[in-house]
Amino acid sequence: MSPVLNDMLEPDEPSRDEREVEVCVTVPEEFTGVSLHEIVARGGSIAGIDVQQHGVLIRGSLPVSEYQTLAEAVTAGTQGRGRVTREN
Repeated sequence: MSPVLNDMLEPDEPSRDEREVEVCVTVPEEFTGVSLHEIVARGGSIAGIDVQQHGVLIRGSLPVSEYQTLAEAVTAGTQGRGRVTREN
């Protein structure tokens, strides 16, 4: 396959120069998978997962430009029961 075609087929990755923001996503346990997917799909990474009494806390980071879309996706994907907060 040609290098140009390979570049077109690879998913977009955030620029190395783009700032990242640390986030905490709190969701009911049954929405853990969808929430992890939403972070990773936006070029983010997972730093840790903590099971708590009232749900799951997912710590991670992602490009600043993806923060708002992550918050909207988690709210929609958890039927309004998930919460995303910025840590820095």
